[in-house]
Amino acid sequence: MKSLFITGASGFVGSCILKNLKPQSFEKIILLSRSAPILPEHLASSDNIKVISASIENVDSYAACLDENTTIVHL
Repeated sequence: MKSLFITGASGFVGSCILKNLKPQSFEKIILLSRSAPILPEHLASSDNIKVISASIENVDSYAACLDENTTIVHL
């Protein structure tokens, strides 16, 4: 698995996933959220995390991050 794309990263379920996410398991992790998620310390210090503050309806803000090697977790 090369890339992980998570929508709703600042919500309740998203926050729980972030706490347990191992950043070294992915080449890059993209977090899509309307409000900036609070990153756990182990993610805040990781260099492969990208946060996009936008609505899922704003496809232009994240379309370039998606390809055939991206796993999408839609929350």
